[in-house]
Amino acid sequence: MLLRLLSLCIAAPLISATNLFVASYAGNITTLSLTEQNGTYTLVTVDENNGCAPNPSWLTQDPSRRTLYCLDEGLDEPNGTLSSFTIARNGSLSLVEKQNTIKGPVSGAIYGGYTATGGRAITLAH
Repeated sequence: MLLRLLSLCIAAPLISATNLFVASYAGNITTLSLTEQNGTYTLVTVDENNGCAPNPSWLTQDPSRRTLYCLDEGLDEPNGTLSSFTIARNGSLSLVEKQNTIKGPVSGAIYGGYTATGGRAITLAH
């Protein structure tokens, strides 16, 4: 019985999946699910979110906290913004907070606090 179960597991197709997050100047963050099964790849849209509009330019993911940060350049606005989103298991995003920044943030990085008690921050480049 054990041998039969093992052979069924080996014969079962191997499937792997990952979520990709894409920002676009159209104003959206799109979550794409990339799956691979036996060497064949499929890309499917899971979610679209406009919570970082109008000009999302940079995404920074904090996988340990299931958070995505989005920088909006604010090309035609007086300010840029920094938005944070929680990431659901399926990759859909829920806006947590949106804060104004000086105009034009184009890159961001999380730093500090990689221990249970340490604080963390995000730095922005303009």
